[in-house]
Amino acid sequence: MSAEQLPQGTAQYIQSLENRILRLEENLAASQAALQTVASQVNEIRALIPNSGIVSPSFLRRAFTIWGHYFVAQLLIAIPIYCIAVALLLSGGDF
Repeated sequence: MSAEQLPQGTAQYIQSLENRILRLEENLAASQAALQTVASQVNEIRALIPNSGIVSPSFLRRAFTIWGHYFVAQLLIAIPIYCIAVALLLSGGDF
């Protein structure tokens, strides 16, 4: 029988409530242990994420970070092509 079905003030009612409290305390302890596990996993994941503006909550910071990555990528692509073009032009254009 549950505590709601027993007459209040009886020994069975009080025992039922005490058992319920014990179960709730056990559930609380299990929940706190699970929370600690999840919190440590979140911290491990955060350690793996690079410290970059791409994951910033600010829109402008994300936008300028993306633009900066794009600019650096284009620069890395353009420098070898530019060097080859300059070398061809300095060689007299005989190709």
